[in-house]
Amino acid sequence: MTEFDLQRGNELTEKMKEISANISLLENALGTDKRTIGKFFFSCREKNKIHISGDSIFFGGHLTVDRECMELLKSHFETKLNEAKKEFESIGKGGAE
Repeated sequence: MTEFDLQRGNELTEKMKEISANISLLENALGTDKRTIGKFFFSCREKNKIHISGDSIFFGGHLTVDRECMELLKSHFETKLNEAKKEFESIGKGGAE
């Protein structure tokens, strides 16, 4: 193993830990409570770190976000907006499409 391989391996190990922590936090927020939480709240405490809460429940930890994550969120909301606009435009035209 070269020094470069060792360095890259260490970087990937840290990245995998961070991603696993994100997945764990999201699973906790989405699935551990018996009731369904329909709305979540994000609050930013430090750069690239987001706290998640819902129905007055704080799920612990920080969700680490990057540009790609923010772009996915933006895309999600753009899709929801387009769906709402399409439904709105169909009102009075014989029902929703």
